Amino acid sequence: MTRVWREQSKLINRLLDETPIHRGQPPLLLALLDDDGRTQSELAEWLAVSPATVTNMVKRMENSGLVTRQRDTQDERVSRVYLTGEGRQFAEEMVIVTRQIEATTFARFTEADKTEFKRLLHLMLEGLEEAST
Repeated sequence: MTRVWREQSKLINRLLDETPIHRGQPPLLLALLDDDGRTQSELAEWLAVSPATVTNMVKRMENSGLVTRQRDTQDERVSRVYLTGEGRQFAEEMVIVTRQIEATTFARFTEADKTEFKRLLHLMLEGLEEAST
């Protein structure tokens, strides 16, 4: 699994080198594409990182013109993060890149292989979730 992850990471990094997106930013872009206007704490929870990490990511992405922060209209203490037009464009490109990587990863799998692989991953996930509770 580590070797597969490493090879996928190399492919992702090669594709990202052609964009202004930092290597850790695609998950945040995709999270906002899925649900724009999330709070920074919601993003931290979804990404499983610290709020400080999200703050730094958002600042960098804001400086790059990919996202904007706005105060919540009902609670001024809360800051919501939104994709800019450019950020949305890159997020949509990330969806395409993700699909390309998935297609490359599973290119040699038969449909039966894919079904079995999903079943095995589900078993792994169940075991990890059980151990973490």
